[in-house]
This record gives sequence, C-alpha cells and structure tokens, in this order.
Amino acid sequence: MVILMDTREQAGLDFPAHPWLDAVERATLPVGDYQVRFKDGTIPPVSFERKSLNDLFGTMTGGYRRFKAEVRRARDLGTHLLVITEAPLGTIYAGTRHSQFPGPSMVQKLMTLMVRHRLPVVFCRNREEMARYILEYFLACGREYSLERRQRVR
Repeated sequence: MVILMDTREQAGLDFPAHPWLDAVERATLPVGDYQVRFKDGTIPPVSFERKSLNDLFGTMTGGYRRFKAEVRRARDLGTHLLVITEAPLGTIYAGTRHSQFPGPSMVQKLMTLMVRHRLPVVFCRNREEMARYILEYFLACGREYSLERRQRVR
C-alpha cells in the first residue's frame, strides 16, 4: 500500500516501517491530508485531516468556515473524514498561548462536531503516535478490503 500525503501538507509525518507500506507519495487530495492507495489502485473513501495544536485552534476559530466547507465536501464525496490532532485532550483543554479561544471551549466545539456531524476526532500525544495511528488504521482498512474481495470472488 501507498500512503498519499496531500501536496499542501507542510509538515509531513514520518511513518514507521511496515512490510505492507511501500511508499509515501505526494498527491492532490480532494479532502484531508492523508489517504491510502492499495496495490490494485483502489483508494478507499477515508481521509485524515492532521492538526497541530496551533493549527487546530486557528482552524476551529478563524478558519472554521473553510473547515466546515471541507467537512461538507467530504460528505458529498462519500469520504469518511477523521480529524487527528498532535495533542492529547488535556493539552487542548489547557489551551494555547497563540489563541485567545479558551481550551475548554475548544474541547466543547470538538465534541459537538463529533456528535452533530459524526466527525471522529483522534487525540494523539505527538507526531509519532499520530503516524502510527494513521498507519494502523490504513492497515486495518487493507485487511477489510482484502477480506471483502475474497468474499466477492467466492
């Protein structure tokens, strides 16, 4: 499999080595920052939107209208969008000095997005954990895809 990283992604993740991971390639993605392509060319309709702590606060405040448009675009495309943060919940709750928006309000906003829009938000401790999470999620997608293909052949 190949992990596709959006061309606009500025701080790309370093994914751990795995026998099923052939490469990480830059591509223009319709939504999100990371998708996966399987050996047969299939790209499942799932995408991760990566957010650093400061980017999260910026996106959910001043960039919120653009973010909501991306959520709608993902829905219209039939793509399951997941937000993945480079900060655990407690860190987000504490806020950031780069934003006047309070941390507890940010947590409320994220939880509302999860409930109202069924938008999963994954909280990671750091970039390494984030890369591992994305890789493991895509590996699980690959296992399910292989199982579905085998069942269709029968």
